[in-house]
Amino acid sequence: MTFHRRLFVLATALFAATAALADTSAFETGGDHFISGGTVNEVVNTAGDAFIAARTANAEGTSGGDLHVVGAHVSVGTSAAGDLYGIGGWVGIRGRVADDLTVAGFSVRTEATSETGGNARLAGSSVTIEGPVAGALMVTGVDVILNAPIGGDVRIVAHAITFGPEATIGGTLTYHTETEIAVPERVIPADRVRFEKATMIDAWDGIDGIRGEMPVLPTFMS
Repeated sequence: MTFHRRLFVLATALFAATAALADTSAFETGGDHFISGGTVNEVVNTAGDAFIAARTANAEGTSGGDLHVVGAHVSVGTSAAGDLYGIGGWVGIRGRVADDLTVAGFSVRTEATSETGGNARLAGSSVTIEGPVAGALMVTGVDVILNAPIGGDVRIVAHAITFGPEATIGGTLTYHTETEIAVPERVIPADRVRFEKATMIDAWDGIDGIRGEMPVLPTFMS
């Protein structure tokens, strides 16, 4: 099965799983907030962690801890004081993340309004990075667009890589593609760029690595 088809199967499985969440259910325990449903539009306001599972999940507000969101269509404008974990068919990140960002989906996008204070790990068929990352960035995808400043090292495994006008890399760039590409000097000096030949099988291995970073959701969301 190709990398692209495997991601499609993942997205389809998520849609089937969340389709069963017709009724909205919400509760708090130990300072953490839990909500699930078919369509969830949630303004998060919790001192602890927040967990959201829905076919369509739109999250705003502020999470005082880690934020976990899963769904077929995921849009997150929440500011998270901890880490943010997202998985879905389509995932868009618009909010600020104080620590690390980990996202996997068929289509993944960080908007210019999003800011990641730690490291970012992103995986998908189409991955677009427009939000700045203070730490390191690891991306696995078929088509990857980098159009944001990255403070640390960058590692990309992809079929195609595009650098937008806002792309800059403060550390080193290691990219894995089938053929070597020209990396603009405005993005990073050539002496800090490393190329390693790779296939889409390597990309799928990268997806598995990022999925391994995902914590297990509570049983009522699985």
